[in-house]
Amino acid sequence: MLPRASISGGLKNAVKATHDLDTKAGRAWVQADVNVPLPRRETLYIIGPFTLFLKSRRLTAFVRAEASKDQKEVALSDRTLLLTNMETMVAGQIMVTLQDVSSATPPAFSLISSSTPKNPHSSDDALNTGYAGINLRR
Repeated sequence: MLPRASISGGLKNAVKATHDLDTKAGRAWVQADVNVPLPRRETLYIIGPFTLFLKSRRLTAFVRAEASKDQKEVALSDRTLLLTNMETMVAGQIMVTLQDVSSATPPAFSLISSSTPKNPHSSDDALNTGYAGINLRR
């Protein structure tokens, strides 16, 4: 999605792997946690005079595998969350800014994602519906 995005400091600082083995219970697990700040402004797409930018992004994710002597299959669980600010530029001027937009994937690496922009000045009704509005800036 963002081919020019790079991990500052490399993967060593972005990925943490943990594991454990319980021989008495016959269980083992391994987990990889990812926490990547992506501070640069990145162009998502351009259509004519319309450009959509992602700014101040942070990608967090984990994948976990658990094995047990009582189960034939290895249990996998995962979660991915991208938190970002979005800027919409038309003909060189920023027209709309969406702040604290989150996009999460459901378990099992599904391609379906949900987005929820947040605005601390939204009404309670908007917060209860899961859509909390947008910030308009000039």
